[in-house]
Amino acid sequence: MAVKYALEDGFGKIVMCGIPMDMRMGRIDGREGWPSAQRYLRRFEEALPYMQDKVRSMSGRTKDLLGPPTPEWLLGQ
Repeated sequence: MAVKYALEDGFGKIVMCGIPMDMRMGRIDGREGWPSAQRYLRRFEEALPYMQDKVRSMSGRTKDLLGPPTPEWLLGQ
């Protein structure tokens, strides 16, 4: 939702970090796994046409999907 609102507010470059879409990851509350990760990742895949050149990710599956924030991308080259 934060990416959606940032795009609607006119931000041209958004870098995501801190939310790995991995079902095996531990949780901040100490419980094991995150079964909803697949559902969230599917939503990112569906939104890819809207985010393609505007959003990058620092790590994990969203980095694989969107690409990293390279210096060229950040500088608009």
